[in-house]
Amino acid sequence: MKKSILAVAFALLVSGLAGAATFDEFRVTAPQPFTVGGTALPAGAYEIAQVSPAGLLRITNEATNASVLVIGSPIGSILATQPGKVTFTAVAGKYALVQVYLPSGVSFGLPTHPTAR
Repeated sequence: MKKSILAVAFALLVSGLAGAATFDEFRVTAPQPFTVGGTALPAGAYEIAQVSPAGLLRITNEATNASVLVIGSPIGSILATQPGKVTFTAVAGKYALVQVYLPSGVSFGLPTHPTAR
């Protein structure tokens, strides 16, 4: 029972964060299918937004409005001189989103394996 209450509370927290104002966001086009934290996503236009200062990122497909939430690990901060960008790498024969560089100059590394559920 206690685990169920905690799970519901966590789900509400995450959904509240996902709908909250973003700290930083930009758009990117993925030319081919890719994965984020083990979740497969199709090629297309995406909005990438930081939704918490702790590195929670929301990746939203602009065509379907489907979103994936992933926690990034801070990997650096530079002066904001460029638009946001991303880095993909091949993992197990598929492309994976592994780094996000926000327009503010903050960057995050992303997990390439499925997150625990």
